Amino acid sequence: MIVGCNFECLHQSASNQLTPKEMEVCTICGAFLVVGDIPQRVEEHVSGKQHMGYAKVRDTIDSLKVICVTFVTRLPTY
Repeated sequence: MIVGCNFECLHQSASNQLTPKEMEVCTICGAFLVVGDIPQRVEEHVSGKQHMGYAKVRDTIDSLKVICVTFVTRLPTY
């Protein structure tokens, strides 16, 4: 228990911290990001494991699509 603080004090501090924030979805990994967040936090997200992993998967899928299209166009038609 916090000494010198009553329930009303705790309730006020908790309600001050619960202000709604405008969020956006990362187009690469789908994580929620706070709009207008500090640049350091955005950089940490972009260099994070989840974001980097999804980016790598998306790049691999795009390159496989190109390979499949070139393979299908080279098939002989009967």
